[in-house]
Amino acid sequence: MPPIRCGRLLPRYINMTVIKARLEFFTLLCMPIDSPLTFARTDKANGTSIFRIVGPLTIRNLFEIQAALRAEPLPRATVMDLTAVPYMDSAGMGVIVNSYVHAVNHGAAFYAVGVCDRVKALFEVTRVDKLIPMRENADEL
Repeated sequence: MPPIRCGRLLPRYINMTVIKARLEFFTLLCMPIDSPLTFARTDKANGTSIFRIVGPLTIRNLFEIQAALRAEPLPRATVMDLTAVPYMDSAGMGVIVNSYVHAVNHGAAFYAVGVCDRVKALFEVTRVDKLIPMRENADEL
């Protein structure tokens, strides 16, 4: 990509890759610190595992749950209990979608339960609600 020519206030040539990297760094630096994310796994006798997530699922705190989802043996059905998740960003949505794809590729079922209105709106805007089956609570499974 050729450099962009600018006026007198900026240097003559600007490397857009450097600008993008700096913006991403300052965005992460200036993001408010989220509440801590906690999660617990409960295994049922029928081969279903319920992951109960508490707290916002954002880029700042998703790496622990992502590692746990990958490290555990894959159950027959995975239930992501999002009852206590007040909001999530696109990175959090990516963890949910990646977990769904991993489960489906290995012949397992995947459900999202207890999705609040704010998170449900994100599911609808991204059309993930058409992909991932959602239930009101885990008792429906």
